[in-house]
Amino acid sequence: MVLNLCWILYSIMQHPTGSKAVATSWVKNEFRMQWRDLLESVEQWQYGKKMTCQKEVIAFTKFVAKKALEIQNLN
Repeated sequence: MVLNLCWILYSIMQHPTGSKAVATSWVKNEFRMQWRDLLESVEQWQYGKKMTCQKEVIAFTKFVAKKALEIQNLN
């Protein structure tokens, strides 16, 4: 889900299409330390491992939604 949100944010802010990896790297660079730890944790996750960053995922989801609304209101 987090990688999909990165791709959505990348797509609406940059307008190109790209991979989730490209989008995730862009989010880490664009928003610096704010989401770096979460994104690196998600990138290292492996199937079957338990994720313990639910609060961060919820916060990131809200962040992406807010940015998407800001972009929409500018257009």
